[in-house]
Amino acid sequence: MPGLVGLWTTALGEAQSYIEGRKAQPLAKQILIVDDHVVVRQGLKTLFGARSDWKVCGEAANGREAVEKTCQLEPDVVILDVSMPEMDGMEAARRILQLRPNQKIVIHTMHDSKTFTCEAEKIGVRGIVRKSDGSQDVVQIVTEVLNGSRFFPSEAKQKATPASPNDRAVHN
Repeated sequence: MPGLVGLWTTALGEAQSYIEGRKAQPLAKQILIVDDHVVVRQGLKTLFGARSDWKVCGEAANGREAVEKTCQLEPDVVILDVSMPEMDGMEAARRILQLRPNQKIVIHTMHDSKTFTCEAEKIGVRGIVRKSDGSQDVVQIVTEVLNGSRFFPSEAKQKATPASPNDRAVHN
């Protein structure tokens, strides 16, 4: 039955090409979004979902859930609001970084004080993006942090700074 052998050969070749193609594609960066406002989470999910190299792996509505889901999902980056019920974002960031010292965290907030920025930087947060920033700025800052830089705005358009040599590799 030469026809059947040819059919099997073609099917196997197509399967192998599919598998090899899947292996060649880089894995999407996993993002956990944490905000107590559903509309904010939905907006960020839509914004990040427009990129084929990013995937929202989970959502949380408070700091306690943020800690749990970060440990469970092990995202590449956590986008974390500050003002939330049960546990605020700064305390959640502290706890996450105690459990996962190399976790990349970007604070997404309306707070804009030097004291707040210094505190976030001191505890190990990798970046801050203001809720008043445009969507392109949000994507830019998250990209910089995913690429190993830090971003702490002192003015509207501050450049990202490379992470210090003491930073260790992210858990993947």
